[in-house]
Parts: sequence; structure tokens; C-alpha cells
Amino acid sequence: MENKVFIGIDPGKNGGVAKIKNKEIIYERCPKEVWGMCELLESMVVLEDKHTEIHVHIEHVHSFPKQGVVSTFSFGQNYGRWEGIIASIEPFEFEIISPQKWMKFYDVPKGLSRKHRKRFLMDIAKELYPDKKITYNVSDAILIANYCKEIKRSQNEKE
Repeated sequence: MENKVFIGIDPGKNGGVAKIKNKEIIYERCPKEVWGMCELLESMVVLEDKHTEIHVHIEHVHSFPKQGVVSTFSFGQNYGRWEGIIASIEPFEFEIISPQKWMKFYDVPKGLSRKHRKRFLMDIAKELYPDKKITYNVSDAILIANYCKEIKRSQNEKE
């Protein structure tokens, strides 16, 4: 899996971005401004050489019942910003992934409250990277990037 980079994006207002290359991981909370989002993604890929495969997975977002109009609009806005930023930087392998799909990979129990689900996911991220300080803001992005890496690994093994 050398010369491969896996980037996971949780586009929520309090989301994050994570990059895995080999056994190294970097991650950050999602910047509030569009230019900050652009700089963050560029910083994660700019030093990669032209032979590096870059795989990006972004979580598909949608509104939820009882979610306010303003929060739904800002959620969708962030998602659209990320899509534009990804498209403007480089041609990546880019995939939109539903939360249900990547969470199923981690066997997240059904019926958990949002609070308990977030805790469950953060605990998995901490198990994967015990030497890192992982917060709720970046744990989903880390798990999305790791999901991307594991899916690509299993596809390569089948080939």
C-alpha cells in the first residue's frame, strides 16, 4: 500500500479531515472558512509525488427529521464546499460514502443514541491510534480514512 494516500472527510460543521499514508496519520478539525478548508486539503496532498494514488472518501450528508432549517442548510453547504475543493485541486479517486456503509464496517450497534454512537466510534479510533489525541471532531474522519484504506486493501488482495 505504499504510494497510496487515504483521506477521510467528515463534512459536518464540527467534522474533520484525516490522512493516512503507510502507518502515519494526520488529522485536523474542519476549518470554518472555505479558504482554510482548501489550504488544509492542499497541505495533505501537495507534497505527494505524481506516482502517489490519492483516495478520498467524503461522508454523504442529508437532513434528519427534526433538524433545524439553518443547521440543515449549513450542513449541505459544507458538503458542497468540500466537493468543489476536491474537484479543484487534483484528479483524485473520490467516493461519496453513506454513514451507514462505513459504520457497518465497524459493527456499530443499531439503536444507539447519537451521544453513545459518537462515543463508540471515538473509542474505535482511539484503539486504532492509541498514541494520538483523538476528539469527537476528528474521530469520524479518521474512521472514514481507515475504512477507505481497508476497502482498497481488500480489493487489491482480490486482484
